[in-house]
Amino acid sequence: MYNKAKYDKEFNKKPEQRAKRAELNRYNRRKGTYGNGDGLDASHIGGKIVGFESEKKNRGRAEKSRLKARPKPKRKRIYKAGEDLLSKYYGSWAQKQKAKG
Repeated sequence: MYNKAKYDKEFNKKPEQRAKRAELNRYNRRKGTYGNGDGLDASHIGGKIVGFESEKKNRGRAEKSRLKARPKPKRKRIYKAGEDLLSKYYGSWAQKQKAKG
């Protein structure tokens, strides 16, 4: 079974991750936003700090480098009350016959 806490612990030990975290914290402290509760994070795009954005957007972004897009699930067709199920197979012909009858 996959253990996210164990994976995160190992991932965050990596020197490049520690350097990235330190750089972002340094940037936040210089700009006066570190720990003030404003809900903003320093954002990396393309390996450079580009400014601030909300924590929710910054931490929730599905980056191409680490996440694959999931396909949307297919939805089953739900027939409305009174809708003719034969129209699925016979198209408008069944609806015309229903209107005549």
